[in-house]
Amino acid sequence: MAGPSLMDSIFQRSLDDLIQGLRLSPAGGEAAFIAKSIDEVRLEIKSTDSQTKASALQKLTYLHSLHGVDMSWAAFPAVELSSSAVHSHKRLALLTASLSFSPTTDVILLLTHQLRKYFSSSNPHDASLALSTLSSISTPDLSRDLTPVLFTLLSSSKNFVKKKAFSAFLRIFEQYPEAVRVCFKRIVENLESSDMGVLSATVGLFCELTVKEPRSYLPLAPEFYKILVDSTNNWVLIKILKIFAKLAPLEPRLAKRIVEPICEHLRRTGAKSLAFECVNTIVTSLSEYEPAVKLAVMKMLEF
Repeated sequence: MAGPSLMDSIFQRSLDDLIQGLRLSPAGGEAAFIAKSIDEVRLEIKSTDSQTKASALQKLTYLHSLHGVDMSWAAFPAVELSSSAVHSHKRLALLTASLSFSPTTDVILLLTHQLRKYFSSSNPHDASLALSTLSSISTPDLSRDLTPVLFTLLSSSKNFVKKKAFSAFLRIFEQYPEAVRVCFKRIVENLESSDMGVLSATVGLFCELTVKEPRSYLPLAPEFYKILVDSTNNWVLIKILKIFAKLAPLEPRLAKRIVEPICEHLRRTGAKSLAFECVNTIVTSLSEYEPAVKLAVMKMLEF
C-alpha cells in the first residue's frame, strides 16, 4: 500500500486532535475511535516525510501508554526515524523503541549503529537519550557491541551523561557480564568523584551489584568506608549502609570497623530515612554488638 499523499500529510490528525476526539467520543464509542485512529497511524507511519512519521509515532505511543494499544509492529519505523537530524524526532524514535522493543524484536540490531553514533556525538543530549533507551532494550548482543563506546562515557566531561552511563551499566552487566571486567577499574575510580551526582550514581550501581554477589566487592570495603565516614549526603549514606549490610556478615573484622561510624550517624542524624537505614543495618548485620543494638532500639522508639 502506498504511503500517504501530500494532501493527507497536510490534514494529518495531530496528537491534540486525537486526544480531543477521544474525549468527545460518545459512550461506548471510544474503542471504535481508537481502531480508526490506529488505521490512520498505520498509513501515516509509512510516509517518507519524517515529520509525518514522527506525528504518527507520537500518537501511537500515547495510545499504547494510556490505552494499552499494541505497538510492537512499529519497531522498524522507530529505527528509521532514529536517523533524523531533528532532536525531537530522535527522542520520539527512541521512546518508541523503549516501549515497543523486546528481546525477540528482529530489528533491534539495526539500532546498534545509530546508538553508537549517539554515544559518540558532540551533543551530550544525544548520548543521554541513547543511554536511557539502552537501559530499557539492551540484549546480550547489543551490550557486547556497545560496551567499548560506553566505556568512554565513564570519563565524559558532562556529569549528567556520566550518571546515566552508570545507570545503564547495571543492565549491561546483567546482559553481558564480561563488561564488568572491561569497565570495573574506571567505575571504581568514580567512587572518589567530587561531584555528588556522579558519586551517588556510582554508589547506587555498587549497591545493586552487591545484592547479587556481595563477596566480589569485599575488596572495595576501604573505598566504601571512606564514603561512610566522609559523606554528608543522606542518600549516598543510605546506599553505602545497604552495601555494608551485605558485606559485614562476610567479614567480621569489617563489622567491627563500621559499627561505630554507623552509630555516630544514628546519633547525629535528624533524617528519619537515614536513621531507619542505620537501624536496619545494625539489626540485620551488626546484632552481636550490644551497645549498637541498644542504640537502635532507642531510636526505634522514636519512630
